[in-house]
Amino acid sequence: MPHHLLNSSDIEAFQRNGVVLVKGLFADYVDELRVGIARNMQDPGPYAAENLKAGENGRFFDDYCNWQRIPEFEAVVRKSPAAAVAADLMSSNRVQMFHEHILIKEPGTSKPTPWHQDAAVLSKKGQRLTDMVTVWIPFTRTTIKNGCMITVSKFNKLGLLNHISNSNGEVQIKNSEIIDKHKAVALEANVGDIILLHKHSVHCSLPNKSNNFRISADLRYNKAGQPSGREPLPSFYVRSKSKKNLKIINYKQWLGLWEKAKNKCIPRKYAFKYTIPTNY
Repeated sequence: MPHHLLNSSDIEAFQRNGVVLVKGLFADYVDELRVGIARNMQDPGPYAAENLKAGENGRFFDDYCNWQRIPEFEAVVRKSPAAAVAADLMSSNRVQMFHEHILIKEPGTSKPTPWHQDAAVLSKKGQRLTDMVTVWIPFTRTTIKNGCMITVSKFNKLGLLNHISNSNGEVQIKNSEIIDKHKAVALEANVGDIILLHKHSVHCSLPNKSNNFRISADLRYNKAGQPSGREPLPSFYVRSKSKKNLKIINYKQWLGLWEKAKNKCIPRKYAFKYTIPTNY
């Protein structure tokens, strides 16, 4: 059964268009996540990045894979309906946490995010075998002026498109100027709303031309039992109808797994980068 804030029309829209906006789903969790974002900004993690080149205006900060050390993030992952909603969209009784990601575009930030699909950052195994849902959460009202996401409906039906690495090192759809010829839909949202993205949803975000911040976070989930697409990273069940499957019950246990995985990756100089798709 769908979550009480997610109806059959939402699920149908997600399957048809690759994206759906659900109003008010995160209203009870925004304040707690804001505390976590402030904590994250004061103490960035090892994957934090400043995404502007010299001469580009504003500031575009992002960071991810911190919820094992940010208690507010961990609490919301546990308490919120995000996992239940992701499970409904993937028709699964169990889902695994992939990671969390925060993005902050300060006023006047000239840099957009290029057209891409979230599945493009997965390993080839993950690209083929993994169902994934991104739960995108705004902490400021998002508009065209302050850099909201935009999408083209039904492109998810095409599967994974060819991607390249652009001059900024970002993954983007090859020949993405073709997408610009199609009608784009602005994903404007209010605080408390969420935007749910299919792994093949084609989307990007605009520059922030306003005098206000644009702050967002996203949570990513995959169907339990499927590869995460970033195999060296630990994952665990966050929702299961059978409690015996919930082997990790607090972030300290997760942190132990994370450190074990990190130490395993260091000798191989693993950099969380995979070959981007070119033959799909």
